[in-house]
Amino acid sequence: MNYEKFLKKDEKINYAAKASFIPVFTSGIAFAIFLVLAIILFTSAVSWEAPAIVFGVISSFLAFVELLYLIQTLGLVATTCILITENRAIMCYGLLKSVFSEVPLDKISGVTIKESLFGKICGYGDIIIESSATTSGVKVKYIKAPFELKKNLPEN
Repeated sequence: MNYEKFLKKDEKINYAAKASFIPVFTSGIAFAIFLVLAIILFTSAVSWEAPAIVFGVISSFLAFVELLYLIQTLGLVATTCILITENRAIMCYGLLKSVFSEVPLDKISGVTIKESLFGKICGYGDIIIESSATTSGVKVKYIKAPFELKKNLPEN
């Protein structure tokens, strides 16, 4: 990704964080499981037995929902970045709808990291950078090594 469009003249990046692709893989695996299950149920139904067809339709629906979630997660993960410069933290993400936010480093009032059990195991989490200017902070999902990012933010 071209970070230069986010930087001011003569501004240097001290740290750059990206999103983890592991949530994309887990969504892809879930999609594949539901799709294979639907195919097995539809092809094994002898003379269109009602239970096999019902479970095949349910599996097909779940595969479709998981495919939509997979596409959304892939778009989010592929476009997410957090940049730490000398003066500010820059957060950007989004494919169809882009979100760009920046917080001056001296205005950061807190950092919250949320990790699921799977996120702890695989090394990713959500990070919320709170500032005195916003009431809820800026949340960015699926960040690789969120505690490493927190270490690179200056203490206030």
